[in-house]
Amino acid sequence: MSAGSPSTPAGRPRALPVAALLLALALLAALAPRPGHAATQVFPDNGDFAAGQGAWTGDQACSGSLLPGLVCSPLLASAESFVTDPGGDGNPAPAVGFRATFLVGALNLATPVGVWASPGFAYEGPAPTSISFGYDRRTAIGDLLALPDSAAAAQVVLVRTDAAGETVVLDDRDLGGSTVFERVSADVPVGALAPGGTYRLELRTQFRVGGLVTLLARAEVLYDNVRLAVEAPDAPEAATLPAVGAGPGALDLFGEVDPNGAPTDYVFQFGPTPALGDQTGAVSAGDGTERLTVSRTITGPPGATVF
Repeated sequence: MSAGSPSTPAGRPRALPVAALLLALALLAALAPRPGHAATQVFPDNGDFAAGQGAWTGDQACSGSLLPGLVCSPLLASAESFVTDPGGDGNPAPAVGFRATFLVGALNLATPVGVWASPGFAYEGPAPTSISFGYDRRTAIGDLLALPDSAAAAQVVLVRTDAAGETVVLDDRDLGGSTVFERVSADVPVGALAPGGTYRLELRTQFRVGGLVTLLARAEVLYDNVRLAVEAPDAPEAATLPAVGAGPGALDLFGEVDPNGAPTDYVFQFGPTPALGDQTGAVSAGDGTERLTVSRTITGPPGATVF
């Protein structure tokens, strides 16, 4: 029977998160005592780009400290976001990237910026216990690093789309060159994801170019296998045990509740028909990780018979 069904049998205990007392969860199956465990969710969709670009979107811009309209013009600098199948360098799957090219003889005081934005995703909760981020990255930026006062940076930002706010997940301000993909990872504050919130990831690349470019210079960074892994406790669980008569007009209700590490209250629902219609008051089951046996006694009006 599904959780919260109105046809829940009389005497069933229901586990309720304290923060949302009316959102009850119930299970019929009796489960053996076991420690609570965390479930892992992975975001966003198509993080390995197996489907190519998919719902990811790429964009680019350029700014300049001196005559930005000139130094960022196609005559002196160009930038593009692209999808490629690099192959042969430790990563055979498609990848996304950002590339900038600086032309011969240009005084390039330019800052090209590229952004790859993931598909949006919703986090339904409960509150995370840990969040980690990782991606594979290749930095072909040797031409850029050979120029004076030039550098490359990569930043990953978690943007909340249903409310203002963003969290910097990873911030590498001084990239070095690499001819193969390397795994880069970071821990993320658990408060970065709120239950019920909607989000997207942004992979931001920035090239800072200064000085005279005497030869054609090119820089690019590739990304693949983008993964935001979120661990959170399982939802509270409950199971019904047989009720026992407790004398005229009284019944002892029994059940099991497993908080799975989340602060949890439980109630018993009961009534004269399968529609139930009444319930006991909420009682705390704590926030432990073991299954508890719980009980309540209900009584009918004077002279009533409890079946």
